[in-house]
Amino acid sequence: MRVGCKAAGAPGGAVADGIRSLVWRDRDLEQKPGQEHVDILGRSTGLERPTMPAEQFVEEVCRLLGVEPARLASRARDGSTAEMRRMVTTLGVERWGQKGRDIAVVLSKNPDVVSYWVGQGVRRRLDDPDFAQRLDALDRELAESAAGGGTSVESR
Repeated sequence: MRVGCKAAGAPGGAVADGIRSLVWRDRDLEQKPGQEHVDILGRSTGLERPTMPAEQFVEEVCRLLGVEPARLASRARDGSTAEMRRMVTTLGVERWGQKGRDIAVVLSKNPDVVSYWVGQGVRRRLDDPDFAQRLDALDRELAESAAGGGTSVESR
């Protein structure tokens, strides 16, 4: 280690002192505008997401999307149904604490299939900014609705 420090131009004493020779400085945390955080009193500025059973979650999200839960549970393979499945399952598992197996029971699907939809949704959210925006908007609307707002959305 001494050889590496000497090669880097550090004085030989830097190795002997080890970590104690480093200078530690505190600096203020810089928040990005609009970024969610926990304030000094422990209050979150993020969305309130109350706990709800999987059946209620699926029904409420479907209501906001303007689709029947039976459509998500159907054997349909069209693009819009697949898109809604990805949105519902990704939102539920990633942000609302739903378990994939519980959503699978509600939709009468194999839990592995629901897990696959979540994986597709996560990849889509990372790769497609439009999908990510729609997911964020649906999340906000669901949080408002769950808090008692009862808002509905335009057709997606």
